[in-house]
This record gives sequence, structure tokens and C-alpha cells, in this order.
Amino acid sequence: MTSEAAPAVRSLARSDENTFARFAGRTGGRVLIYAALVIWTFIALFPIYWTLSTSFKLGRDVTQGHLVPWLDFVPGWKGWQSLGLSPDTIFATSNVRDEFLKKFLNSVIASIGASSPVKSLNCSAACRMNISTPETILQPRSLASRIIMVVSGL
Repeated sequence: MTSEAAPAVRSLARSDENTFARFAGRTGGRVLIYAALVIWTFIALFPIYWTLSTSFKLGRDVTQGHLVPWLDFVPGWKGWQSLGLSPDTIFATSNVRDEFLKKFLNSVIASIGASSPVKSLNCSAACRMNISTPETILQPRSLASRIIMVVSGL
């Protein structure tokens, strides 16, 4: 009885070790993936933070490299006042604001006009690639088409 139970116990212990190793490997891989995603999110969103925080700085705060609002500098509306977009000047008539908004709208139209043909070419290129069958999902052409679709914003 004991000689028959020993191999069963060993195989059970071995399967528990394999299960733990697989679980640890999967968990470690997920931790690395999420860590990379958090780092990439920070890298992608930092320029937006930098732009917004700089718009509330005075000139001396910009040149001294202060980063954290209310800790390194006191945010103010000085930059927005010069454009007529601060809370106290938003409803007043401003030629500077009108000129700024006109140029901003021009930039938006130009960027949409420049990116639209590229997106349509990317879409037509992605549609020509064969991605319909499950066997072709990891083929280079299919993978390239998926990357093109993601980059072009589909």
C-alpha cells in the first residue's frame, strides 16, 4: 500500500510544483506587461501635463524649470489673460482672442486635411490584406495590417 501511494504522492507534488511555476510565470509576465504599460502611459501623457502646467506659469517659473503646481510655483491666469481666455476676460470683446481662435481653427483644419488622406490609404491597404482566417492572424502580413489599423485610428 505504501509503495503504491509513494509514486502518486510524488506525481501530485510534481504537478503542484508545475502549477505553481506556471502561475508564477504568468503572474510575473503580467506584472512586467502592466509595469511597461504604466511607464508608457506616463511617457505618453507627460507632454500634455507639461503643456497644461506651463500655460499657468509665469515667465520666471518657466525659465527656472518649476514642475509641480502649488509646490514649486503658484499657478496663474497671466498667459491666458493675454489671449483673453481667462475667467475674468472671457466675456469681454478681444481682438487678440479672435485672432488666436482663427489661427487655432486654421491649424485644426490643416491637420485634419493632412491626416485624412493618410488614414484612407491606410484603411484601403489594411482591407487588402487577408486577415479573415484564424490561421493567418500571426502571419506577418496580417500582423502588419492590424498595426496599420491601430496606428491609423480605426
